Amino acid sequence: MKRNFCLCIVLAVLLTLFVSCGKQNEALEADFPPEGVYIRYLVNFPDAGSISGETLQDLQGQETTEVVATANLGYRFVGWSDGREEPVRKGDTADENQVITAIFDYDQLEMPILSIVTETDKDVESKTEYINATLTLLDEDGEYLYDQLEIQIRGRGNFTWGLEKKSYKMKLPAKQSLLGLGKGKSKKWVLLANHCDQSLLRNFLSLNLAGSMPNLAWSPDSTSVEVYLNGEYRGVYLLVEEVDVGKNKVAVSEEVTGMGTDIGYLIEMSGNAKNIIFSAGGKNYQVHNDLSEDPDESLEQYNYIRDYVQECWDVLNEGEEEEIARLIDIESMVDAYLVEEIVKNMDVGWDSFYLYKNVGGKLTFGPLWDFDLALGNCN
Repeated sequence: MKRNFCLCIVLAVLLTLFVSCGKQNEALEADFPPEGVYIRYLVNFPDAGSISGETLQDLQGQETTEVVATANLGYRFVGWSDGREEPVRKGDTADENQVITAIFDYDQLEMPILSIVTETDKDVESKTEYINATLTLLDEDGEYLYDQLEIQIRGRGNFTWGLEKKSYKMKLPAKQSLLGLGKGKSKKWVLLANHCDQSLLRNFLSLNLAGSMPNLAWSPDSTSVEVYLNGEYRGVYLLVEEVDVGKNKVAVSEEVTGMGTDIGYLIEMSGNAKNIIFSAGGKNYQVHNDLSEDPDESLEQYNYIRDYVQECWDVLNEGEEEEIARLIDIESMVDAYLVEEIVKNMDVGWDSFYLYKNVGGKLTFGPLWDFDLALGNCN
């Protein structure tokens, strides 16, 4: 027991390096009154907890009065810097000025912890501009996988960006396989808030269902994590792979310049499209991969994928199976339909519906995305 407590103290003391707590402690130590002998009670991380009672006490030959260390949501009290374990203490004495620190640590549940500290120590305010931050990641056993890894972060979402619990997009300095997710490493990761889904399970369940379908080539992998932002506990999020082009994701060709129109395309049917927009079949789309650096060739590629999607709409409406099979990967279309129908996704046909076409290939359905308004969770 004592050995475990000592290990906790060692780990917890590392938390005192967060933000500027060390400097804060030094400043407060230097702020002792010139006369008398004092004990000052501090916390190792201001957002982790607080101390009730008199935090600066003049002993005057007497013992201290009662102080109580109380953890904030998402944290737990570990012990005091002098080795005492109970959060309530009184009767301390000292011969010289002394600082005693209440040590708090993450209150680990049965899932990993992901902590982000922005360079400004302020919230993420933009969903278009990245800001610098650091990422600390602990697995479900409390082992540190990354400690203050430098990353970039921004907000994400359309309607959901206006909600209290916000989603985020992270960009890592190099490709990583966070918590072993995915078929390979990736730079881009998403933290889904699932604010509209109080079960926090609909995206996870639906993405796993999509991943089990034999004719959907790739589905984003995900797991639940507890998220802290600038020391504040933000709750349970879904850490999930970003939908993107890559050999371990949407595996279409990334060669686009000097290739004409027969290149790889990743497109999204989106009622909120803001990037490269075209319309087909009465729906708006955006292209998510880069097109040619040559403006004329890029325009040809843009027109090509627009016309191809429109042609797909036309042959579907005509109902000629041979023509449909010539343009569309029917097996992926069937699997996508089954998933969307089973989970009754209210966003399908409106937003976050992805398709792709590889060099010489057909229009293929997937990866599927965005299921917080599925499985009966609408109106």
